[in-house]
Amino acid sequence: MSVRVWVLGIAFGVTLAVLAPRFAAAQGGARAVSIYRNTQSPFCPGRTLDDCPSPDAATWRADIRRWVDEGASGAEIRARLQDRVPDFDLSGRAGVPGLGFAIGAFTLVALALGARFFGRRHGGPTIEPNADASRDEDLDARLDEELARRA
Repeated sequence: MSVRVWVLGIAFGVTLAVLAPRFAAAQGGARAVSIYRNTQSPFCPGRTLDDCPSPDAATWRADIRRWVDEGASGAEIRARLQDRVPDFDLSGRAGVPGLGFAIGAFTLVALALGARFFGRRHGGPTIEPNADASRDEDLDARLDEELARRA
């Protein structure tokens, strides 16, 4: 092998040795961010740990990053966090009980009221009970004359 190949090999090895920890840290950081972006904050209702400004949430984010750097799995980290607040749903899946029913009922009532309101105001043509039949004959005659002139 030539000296050039050896120099390139050594340069590649040194570069890899220098960049590997940075790459691993970046991957660990991304994993930590993913965890606290998908974990509901018990300190800021309706928000994740990622967008909660509470100092307690900042402490939890630091703990998550430390646990990721230590090599803990996502499930293990979630279990540790859940142990801190056993009565709180960190997944955010539970939502507000009965909220779905309330939204559905409100939607149905709004649709019914809207249909009733717009049905009255913008209804179709009404038939007059005392329509004058001779007026229709006059219109028919005028229509026939106009069509005859154009033909």
